[in-house]
Amino acid sequence: MQNLITILMGILCGCACAFYAHRNQKNPYLWFFIGLMCGVLGLLFLIFFPFKKKEAPVLVQPIPYSYSGKLWHYLDSSNACLGPMSEQKLHEDFKKGIITRSTYIWNDDMDNWKTLEELKLFN
Repeated sequence: MQNLITILMGILCGCACAFYAHRNQKNPYLWFFIGLMCGVLGLLFLIFFPFKKKEAPVLVQPIPYSYSGKLWHYLDSSNACLGPMSEQKLHEDFKKGIITRSTYIWNDDMDNWKTLEELKLFN
């Protein structure tokens, strides 16, 4: 009878350890085994000596350029005016090679057409 009570107490401590381990993002199977073998000591260790949580690394992607809300126009190779388009779209076209640093661009805040190189937009 005493062996049965010991086994049941071990299983109960193992389940409690697994529950707390899962709640604290630890391996519940490992802590079930520790609770089963060590009994209340394993449970007390888990509760009163919390482990340091690992912080996930923060992945920061560099922003290549800060876009304004201006609408832009540009002249293609045949001097046809294309636009209006956002500065982000203009930058995408620059990265694709559709426009170059010598392409003339314009927006409503400008008096004359200027090249990308003159405005130093996408350095």
